[in-house]
Amino acid sequence: IACGVGLSQAGGYHLSYPITLFCLCLSLSLSLSLSSIIFNLVPFQEMETFLFTSESVNEGHPDKLCDQVSDAVLDACLAQDPESKVACETCTKTNMVMVFGEITTKANVDYEKIVRDTCR
Repeated sequence: IACGVGLSQAGGYHLSYPITLFCLCLSLSLSLSLSSIIFNLVPFQEMETFLFTSESVNEGHPDKLCDQVSDAVLDACLAQDPESKVACETCTKTNMVMVFGEITTKANVDYEKIVRDTCR
């Protein structure tokens, strides 16, 4: 089962599900049917508490660095070609940065320079 998430031209998210879409729809419709039966049997209770959680990392954290590199690649592509389609992922380990994904653009982008400038 393959699933990918990335950024598109407008900055929105897109999902790609290859052949498993039919199976996903089948299991989703089955669970929706079961949940509607359960909701009819159990009286509705109002939620009293809502818990919101989030994660925040400081400058220099590998997650933040990876997000900055991916954003810089997206910005570089869109600056030269507003019709660019970019699904860029970045992975980092000590003294190594890997940039990969799917990019469709007419822009001439120097990826190594972008990574080096972002890491400085």
